[in-house]
Amino acid sequence: MAARKKGNPGKRAPCNLPTLRTISEGPGFFRDWGRKKRPLRGSPGEYVGARCIVPLRLNNPIIHLSRGEEFEEGNKMECTILESVPFRIDLEELKKKMRVKEGSEMVEKLGAMAQEAQKIARPKVCYRIAYVESKADDHLVIEGIRFTSRVMRINLDKVFRVFPYVATCGLELEEWSKSFEDLLEQFWAEEIKVLAVRGTIRHLHEYLTDRYRPGQMSRMNPGSLPDWPLSEQKPLFDLLGSGPATIGVQLKDSFLMTPIKSVSGIWFPTEDKFENCRLCERQKCPGRRAPFEPGLMERKYQ
Repeated sequence: MAARKKGNPGKRAPCNLPTLRTISEGPGFFRDWGRKKRPLRGSPGEYVGARCIVPLRLNNPIIHLSRGEEFEEGNKMECTILESVPFRIDLEELKKKMRVKEGSEMVEKLGAMAQEAQKIARPKVCYRIAYVESKADDHLVIEGIRFTSRVMRINLDKVFRVFPYVATCGLELEEWSKSFEDLLEQFWAEEIKVLAVRGTIRHLHEYLTDRYRPGQMSRMNPGSLPDWPLSEQKPLFDLLGSGPATIGVQLKDSFLMTPIKSVSGIWFPTEDKFENCRLCERQKCPGRRAPFEPGLMERKYQ
């Protein structure tokens, strides 16, 4: 989109954007060079300047979401950190999952742990907007980084904008869980950390949906399928830059993450809902979200 020059409506004005200095958190607004906030016109993730629209690209490796945050000139947005992630434990559901019967002496102990965890927990997530640059038969390139997966290649066949992320229960909850010596309490603490990271992933999904309006989305996670093994954590962390370290997540030589209750992946828009579980034959997986579909790999991905 370009403004037309006065007196010469038949020609488009050249692109001449001022440097972006300040971003306000409210969806769909920007502020540049001290101007008043104006609504964002055009696609989400694009910045409407004086004369044209360009993709919003700043050179700063980390952006913490806060109103009126200042950036240096020439900086490029790489990774956004969501720190104020709500965490509420449904005690009734937790008791049911942990098989703690009402009236037993364990109820009060589990309730006290849940209450303490909610006060201590600071789950976090980092994500960025990234663009698919090229696609081959069994791999694709996102922002100059190669990802090898036939399943991902097919899933992103008509997709060019994706949202890689790392979510974690947080170092605070991780250290808290190490304070328990009783095996049963350790087991409960691990489950509470699982609730924290799953809630953070849901929060990110809601945030992305509300802020960027991508439509229906699905996600893939390194290590969930043989087609996209755990070793693909490395390019994913490369894509996210210093974002994971900022939220306290480290990638080990084994490609596992610490804190262990952390999840990485890529959210992407899709017409047909995708679940890793539909291609996974492991029937007794506690995290299964969909039934295994025999023959789906051969029909769609080979």
